[in-house]
Amino acid sequence: MRQFDEPRTQRSRRRRPDGLAEANRALRESEEKYRSLVEHTPDIMMVTDTDGAILFMNRAVPGFTVDEAVGRKVFDYIRPEHHSAVRDCIARVLRTGQPDQYEIVGRGPHGADACYSTRVAPLQQVGKVVGLTMIARDITDQKRAEDALRRSEEEYRAVVEGASQIIARIDRNGVFLFMNQVAARTFGVSANDLIGKTLWDLLPKRAADRQMADIAQVFETGQPLSWQRRSILQGQERWFESTLQPLNGDDGRVRSVLAIASEITERIEAHEKLEQLSQSIIRSQEDLLTHVSRELHDELGQLIMGIDLELETIRKQLAGGKETAGDGIRRAREIVRAATESLRSLCSNLRSPNVDEVGLTSAIESLIRDLRRRTDIDIRCAFSLGSRRIGSNMALALFRIAQEALTNVVRHAEAKQVEVRLLEESGHVILEISDDGRGFDPDPKQVGPGHGLRSIRERTALLGGRLDIESKPGQGARIWVSAPWMPGR
Repeated sequence: MRQFDEPRTQRSRRRRPDGLAEANRALRESEEKYRSLVEHTPDIMMVTDTDGAILFMNRAVPGFTVDEAVGRKVFDYIRPEHHSAVRDCIARVLRTGQPDQYEIVGRGPHGADACYSTRVAPLQQVGKVVGLTMIARDITDQKRAEDALRRSEEEYRAVVEGASQIIARIDRNGVFLFMNQVAARTFGVSANDLIGKTLWDLLPKRAADRQMADIAQVFETGQPLSWQRRSILQGQERWFESTLQPLNGDDGRVRSVLAIASEITERIEAHEKLEQLSQSIIRSQEDLLTHVSRELHDELGQLIMGIDLELETIRKQLAGGKETAGDGIRRAREIVRAATESLRSLCSNLRSPNVDEVGLTSAIESLIRDLRRRTDIDIRCAFSLGSRRIGSNMALALFRIAQEALTNVVRHAEAKQVEVRLLEESGHVILEISDDGRGFDPDPKQVGPGHGLRSIRERTALLGGRLDIESKPGQGARIWVSAPWMPGR
């Protein structure tokens, strides 16, 4: 047995040196790989004691070689203004035994300032912290990119918040990811409160469903969508002009939708008023033609017919040798004179007066003198406009209102007295015409489609003014117009 065992022991002893050599070779290769990794990494790697004295450094730092750095403290190549932050970080690592990090600005590899992020970790032996490992990475380019991104975001936010439009970003589920202050004010809440809210939280269900269908279409097609639409917000009917713009991710797919909306309620209302005004003007023109036709028929038609009858009577009298033909000729001449006066008055009323030259007061005074000459009505007037001139359009409109009101008095009121007042009051021009006639019901439904009162209403509206009509049957009438002063040139 000994003879048998001896060779086996010898063989075992012969194998041990070979195994040890293999282990040493593996260790050397591992150390070489580690050393290569440490020496060629772009990061600065250090080992220090607990006081921050450098025991090892993988490469030189600006201003110090590796040999010069070893033995110094890390504070020797850190600017004084950062010493406090670095000491605090080291103290936390030593106290907690947990890694920590700090960021400082120092001298870069090319002499310019560079930003470094340093991770500090405890170096432990037998559960005790005996030193520190520090890995400093140059994050200058990262910081520049972050600063550029921050400036870009600040500029973007300034543009978005300074815009007068509603701007919001919405995901495919109708959730608000962002909303500017204009949008927040429109919905009556704060911008922060809106983040995470859905369309259904802010809009009636029917409106939210319709908006969501539009958003889904943008996600599906990747194409923008625009519309004009009426919405109910905070209990009010409002019009908006909106655009949905797709926002794509890096993969080219739509990630969210940018909604931009402008309130156009005033524009829509102004357009509707303009259409109504245009229709009113056309209707007034037609009414004027009808009015002129009726005047010609009722006034001049009857007078001319009377002339024809008188002339026929004269012809028969002359044929019979009667001497009364002279009376017929005299009556015919009176009818002709009446027809001439009626025609002159009608033409005068239709012709635009030169109010811009003579002034509103003089034009109304001339109108009153003419009515006094043709009627027995006692017309009194009181004017106090001062020396300022009124714009020609305003003056003409007020003259026409006075003309229509006085014409209605002459034809329908059976009045004995009329008072006309024209004055300035608190930046407004006031025109008031009152009479003691038989009066009427001022309700437009009761008055009917009369040309005069409707013309007064429309001209007052064009001036941006206010019209009050006070009257009762048997108690006269009062027409009061107030319009903001429009100065002349």
